[in-house]
Amino acid sequence: MPRQAFPPYGGGLGRGLKIMKTLKSILLAIAMLLAAPAFLTSCQEDAPEINYTMNVSVINDFAKVVEAINNGSLKNEQAIQKLTEAIDKMNADQQTKLQAITDVLNSVNATLETKLDAIEAAMKAQTLTLESKLALLETAIKNQTIKQEEMAQKLVTAIDNLSSSMVAKIEAITAAINSQSTALQSKLALTEAAMKAQTLTLESKLDLLEKAIKALPDYSAQLEAIKAVIESLPDYGGRSHQDCHRSTAELWRQAHGS
Repeated sequence: MPRQAFPPYGGGLGRGLKIMKTLKSILLAIAMLLAAPAFLTSCQEDAPEINYTMNVSVINDFAKVVEAINNGSLKNEQAIQKLTEAIDKMNADQQTKLQAITDVLNSVNATLETKLDAIEAAMKAQTLTLESKLALLETAIKNQTIKQEEMAQKLVTAIDNLSSSMVAKIEAITAAINSQSTALQSKLALTEAAMKAQTLTLESKLDLLEKAIKALPDYSAQLEAIKAVIESLPDYGGRSHQDCHRSTAELWRQAHGS
């Protein structure tokens, strides 16, 4: 029987190498296809992370100023100015800003000076609403950073530094006074602050006073407190304090029937 002819050894090796290279190419292609979804997913996940990083970076700027006040590098008006700027530059919504400042007020590591500077900066910030400022003051009173009797003067600063128009300011004050969630002491402090604010006219103050009286319970002590506020006001256009007292008393009688 004739012997079977085999191809030369070198030719078989060559075909084997070609097959191995082809297999490697196929495996590489499969690996790339499998990796593609993961790569795309990774790219998609990078975008939120970038936004998160930017947001954290801006909040960290505020944190760095707080740290500088804590270690004594920033003091007094400069500290308040830097904090105010940091708050206004914070690329975040009201709740995020409010939380960042609240965290300082509740921090056991923050000094009293740092907390007081944070409150003052918040009152001067252009990008915080009156509602947010009022909430911060209520937090500060609860944790005994400031006293209740200091609230009105802080609110004067808050009102005068609101970036909105006078009409918008009046609407914000009225909304806070009429809100069921606003404590009575806060309503009284807000009313007093409105009477003392430099950016409201006498007419707008009397209008607010009428709304406040209607919103407040029938407590004679509150009427006396409001009268005391009016007594501290300067004269406007020849209208005396006595005129304001009479107007207040009349408003009270109309509102409460006494």
